[in-house]
Amino acid sequence: SEEKARRFVKLMAEKGLSTKNLPDAYKWHFAGFWHQIFPEFEQYKNKDIRKEWSSSASLLTRAVSMPIYIKMPEEMIANYIDGIKDIAKKVY
Repeated sequence: SEEKARRFVKLMAEKGLSTKNLPDAYKWHFAGFWHQIFPEFEQYKNKDIRKEWSSSASLLTRAVSMPIYIKMPEEMIANYIDGIKDIAKKVY
């Protein structure tokens, strides 16, 4: 649920694990809110993109995103793994 995703993000912050903007930036990242794009495509004219893509909308409101770096140190990876396992036990 969106509530669980928000709790997960809060607990990650408490552990010093950074997250990206989901679910907080749902409106920014979900194309269903990008009204400037879709009038150019005939198949989307006069349609509610959020309804057309309701499965995507549902998933994004429950998503938690983490940064992944090309040269992410092993210690940082281990810290994320341990933290996420601990948080998952509390949230789920």
